[in-house]
Amino acid sequence: MKSIKEKAEEHAPYTREDSWSRTQKCIIAQTSFEAGANYVLSVLYDVAYKEDWITNPKDGIRRFFEIYRQLKK
Repeated sequence: MKSIKEKAEEHAPYTREDSWSRTQKCIIAQTSFEAGANYVLSVLYDVAYKEDWITNPKDGIRRFFEIYRQLKK
């Protein structure tokens, strides 16, 4: 599985031969991609560690999929 940074570079590659304008747009796209992915990870982390999975696993799973559906929109 690729890391967030690897996927960001895959979606917004840039090289030294590109014009500054194109390079700048690619850097912004990469940064935005990483920020969005990190947001999703932080939300899922919060669900994983703030829900009471041990005493009530069904509610934890329900909450996880509820958040997943919201993030997928």
